[in-house]
Amino acid sequence: MIHLSTSGDADGSVAILVAGTRSTDLGAGVSSFLSPDAVVIAAPAGVYQLILQVDALGNVDEDDEGDNILVAGEVTVTPSGDPEGDCTDGVDDDFDGLVDCADDDCAGIPYCDPDIVGVEVTGTSLPTVVSQGGTVSLGYGYANMGGGTTTGLSPGQPMVNHVLLSSSTSLLDAVQTLRVGERTSDIDAGDDGFLSPIDVTVSVSAGTYQVLLNVDVTDVVDEGDESNNVLVAGSLTVTAL
Repeated sequence: MIHLSTSGDADGSVAILVAGTRSTDLGAGVSSFLSPDAVVIAAPAGVYQLILQVDALGNVDEDDEGDNILVAGEVTVTPSGDPEGDCTDGVDDDFDGLVDCADDDCAGIPYCDPDIVGVEVTGTSLPTVVSQGGTVSLGYGYANMGGGTTTGLSPGQPMVNHVLLSSSTSLLDAVQTLRVGERTSDIDAGDDGFLSPIDVTVSVSAGTYQVLLNVDVTDVVDEGDESNNVLVAGSLTVTAL
């Protein structure tokens, strides 16, 4: 095998450029060659050692197993200068050492922005029934499903979340706010947060309502998708006393 390596051995290999096999025995003093061919160097920018590793699998029982590595020379890989291209594939497309949203080429792409969504309403299982003036246990969970970290969340500028009762699946028909919570620290891509359930009093008239979780109520998080901040968690029926 021919490797690009950050060191002088195979342990530092970042890419295998050529892999060849020998399927017949090799007589004493006999040499063998693999013809050159063009290869693509898919490695981040940097300085590497080009090494030839023979008998990589250790199939030959040799007198000296310590001389199977040849350091052939140095290879410098420069950034391609092309843009990242696909900012969602988990690959350093332009070989500058930065993957997807970590690359400045991906700035401004909605996928690389935060995207806060409600994940669940916890506590009392929904659907449920409660009498007027009764209590239910409610908490909630949310997550950043986008490719970027939120910026600027603090005690002075929190992300506010509400759990509400609505006569429909729309916030416009909300009739009672059951829980209010805040997030005061930034949320990394893929991270989540939870507010523990507590008992809250239901103070609306008899009827059937939807429990909604509305995250980032005051729109302090600049999101790639602002249309998915409301989770319809389930129904709650209020009975008359």
